[in-house]
Amino acid sequence: MSSECIYIPQRDEWQDREVQVLKVNYGRVKVVEIMKLIHRSESSINTKARALGLKSPLKGFQKGHKPKNSIKGYKNNGSFKKGHTPLPRVHNPYYSKEEIVLMKQFWGKLSPSEMMKALPNRTWKGISIKASRLGLKAIKPTTPEKRFLSICQTLKLPLKYVGNSNKFIVARLKPDFIHSEGRKLAVDIFGVYWHSPLYARKVTACRFLETRKSIFEKHGWKLIVFWDTEVMSSKAVEIVKERLSL
Repeated sequence: MSSECIYIPQRDEWQDREVQVLKVNYGRVKVVEIMKLIHRSESSINTKARALGLKSPLKGFQKGHKPKNSIKGYKNNGSFKKGHTPLPRVHNPYYSKEEIVLMKQFWGKLSPSEMMKALPNRTWKGISIKASRLGLKAIKPTTPEKRFLSICQTLKLPLKYVGNSNKFIVARLKPDFIHSEGRKLAVDIFGVYWHSPLYARKVTACRFLETRKSIFEKHGWKLIVFWDTEVMSSKAVEIVKERLSL
């Protein structure tokens, strides 16, 4: 009975690529297959895996045990399918500063395909997970905000939607709209349920109209507030035009 001989050169330092291959495949394929990919001995692979805190390799390989091979395109007979290279795609879990800046700048503005073009080495699933860990949320206007936005477009008002997000903050407060030409003017669309003290709910002070206005004024900003009942009424265009005499 002949056994396959794998040449293992003498090396000490592990390369980043080798570590990534080990993280992706250790515990999912036979150690001998990892040996073929990175040309390390079995003891070296197991020692490095323990140092990295990786799970133990698949146990057994007894008769009849057929572990699922995670290397894309790899066949059980030692060959690869046509069109595949013998090296698996190495996933890099670490995002560079440039990638994080791009995500913070364009998250919620670009479609999934556009985001993957901006980050060519990332999948949409990976980008979504990273965005969640960064606390990024897609900015989607509410129905009253959509209505106000359409009125602004009709009246050609220089206001842009910032979506109550971390992209624009004044004294820890996040307006819904700001002036697009540099004036210190902000607009909030107040929902009666969330901001009115008439409801028997615990409403923080910064949600009250006068308190919020005073905070903005203290930092040199003018805040104009519309209630959702006003924006959704039949006289919404007249109300907005009268209150926003820009």
